[in-house]
Amino acid sequence: MGKLINVLVGKEDSLDKKHFKDIDHTNPAIKSETKTELKVTTVTTKSDMLNIEQSIRCGDILIMEIGHLQGSLTRQELLNYLHETITKVNGDIVQKNESEYIITPSSIKISRSKL
Repeated sequence: MGKLINVLVGKEDSLDKKHFKDIDHTNPAIKSETKTELKVTTVTTKSDMLNIEQSIRCGDILIMEIGHLQGSLTRQELLNYLHETITKVNGDIVQKNESEYIITPSSIKISRSKL
């Protein structure tokens, strides 16, 4: 715990994996009412766009990276499609950096202010 505090207050650079415990979600003793998942994805094709739409409609939160687009898919076409999809489901989207976006369903809004 002391190392975690040091990371949070800036005395250490990072935590290594030994400080975290994986949770066995298949264990029946661990019950979760949450249906929302956080997914990380990379878009390179039009079929990836359909998978993203399905995840948004299912209520998942996405961290999406625009990869090297294949075929005739353009960045503008992808962003237009995402905007339409997110508008239909009353979701939210924010650009994290040049190629990454955070997308949420209607039940979760993204704050535009920093802590």
